[in-house]
Amino acid sequence: MSNDQNSAIEPWLQTLWDQGGSDLLLSAGSPRESEVDGKLRTIDGAQNLTGEQIDDIAKPLLTDGQRTIFDEQLDVDFAFSWG
Repeated sequence: MSNDQNSAIEPWLQTLWDQGGSDLLLSAGSPRESEVDGKLRTIDGAQNLTGEQIDDIAKPLLTDGQRTIFDEQLDVDFAFSWG
C-alpha cells in the first residue's frame, strides 16, 4: 500500500485492529463500520464518505478483476495485508 493510500485508511484499520475486528465496511452515505465478533460497530468520529471518496481509497487496493466487479456491482469483498 502506498503512503497516500495508507494515510487515508490507516486510522480506520488501526481502530479495527484495536477493537479486535475482522472487517472494515465502507458504504457511500453511511458511517464506516467494523465487524467485531460477528457484529457491526460504527467507527466513532468519522463523517460519512461519498462514493468518490470510497473509490479514491479502495480502488488502488483492488486487483484489476476486483475493480471490474466493483464497477459492475458497486460492491466487492477483498483482503490485503496491513502492518
